[in-house]
Amino acid sequence: MPQRRGALPITDAGVVDCADAYARGVPFDRLERLRAKTPVVWLDGRMAGRPGSWAVLRYADVHHALTRPELFAPQGDGILHGPVT
Repeated sequence: MPQRRGALPITDAGVVDCADAYARGVPFDRLERLRAKTPVVWLDGRMAGRPGSWAVLRYADVHHALTRPELFAPQGDGILHGPVT
C-alpha cells in the first residue's frame, strides 16, 4: 500500500482543471510540477463553474485507489467525491 500523505488543495482552476487544458495537448509540465509537490491534489472547480475533482498523480496511488472502491468511493458509485473534512 502506498504511503499516505496529505492532499494539497489547489484553488487555481487554471493549473490543470480548465476546460481547454487538454485542447492544447497534455499539460505534462504542469502535471509534473503538481506531482513533485504532492501525489494527490484537490482541484477546486468553483472558478470554472463546476464541482471540483481529485487528481491522483502517481501510478501506484491511482492503482491503489481504483482497486479499492470500498475505501475511495464509499457511496458505491465509483466516484471519488469531494474532499474529506
